[in-house]
Amino acid sequence: MFQASEGAIVLRRFKDTLFRLGETASDTLNKFEQTIERDASSKISMQDGTVHPLSIHVLNQVKIICE
Repeated sequence: MFQASEGAIVLRRFKDTLFRLGETASDTLNKFEQTIERDASSKISMQDGTVHPLSIHVLNQVKIICE
């Protein structure tokens, strides 16, 4: 299918892409963590059984990440 040199090029590009994808995922999760830490609503306790707004935000973000 590929000659040896072509296969090496494809493999190198694949590894580069995987590396960049990992960096992007790490950066995205770090930014998300900082957003949660800065969120003022995280200091509010919900006593009436409602779902905390931060919980809703986190679950929505996790859903987006998994899609």
